Amino acid sequence: MMLWVLFGGIFNGVCPGPVSVSVRFGDSVSLPCDGSAYRGTPEDRIYLRWKTVRLFVCAFSRGKPYAGPGFETRAQVSREKIRRGDFSLSLLQASFSDEDVYECAFKKEINNLLCLGRVRLNVTARSEVLSLQAGASLSVPLFTGEPVEVLFDPAGSGDWTSVCSVQNSTASCVPQYRDRVSVDNQELRLQELRASDQGSYTVRDLQGNTISTVIVTVEGEWIRERGICN
Repeated sequence: MMLWVLFGGIFNGVCPGPVSVSVRFGDSVSLPCDGSAYRGTPEDRIYLRWKTVRLFVCAFSRGKPYAGPGFETRAQVSREKIRRGDFSLSLLQASFSDEDVYECAFKKEINNLLCLGRVRLNVTARSEVLSLQAGASLSVPLFTGEPVEVLFDPAGSGDWTSVCSVQNSTASCVPQYRDRVSVDNQELRLQELRASDQGSYTVRDLQGNTISTVIVTVEGEWIRERGICN
């Protein structure tokens, strides 16, 4: 509540934008805001605020940075950049819940906020193409510690089948994967690759958002019983 009191105010004028910025799930992103008109303003007179319609994200006031609930370790503004008139917001480890329109505002006077711009943040899925030898191991990055589902499409036709669900670093898989799958450091590892493992693996969160897709080609055929390659 105190944060809203400290950084609240009435907008003066029209807010420019929004401009669109895209980031891959799990990556860091910079949301631009041009404060060059206020370059050289003494730090004790700078009141900078980033917010969405629903959330207070980050601010800089009287030489000190502030972050809103849930953004304490992920949202920040740079004192050095602010001195140069760069009011951009750095957002770390972007997730789909971060998709929104962000507003950058500068307080010129008490209760008088000037909106400098708006940025629409889009979070996109990751993708990777691999070619591995039969008998090798496939690593499918999960990019999150939250519960996810791993789906498999052997033909690239969009006919996805759920093969594993992962929660608390534990995978529950269908029988043909159960003895070959392990999870460590937010990565699902499939051992002893076979020709039948060739295809697309997609990681989705419980809301149905696609976090990443790994397309793998399996070279050669590994015969487990004989331990030889053809």
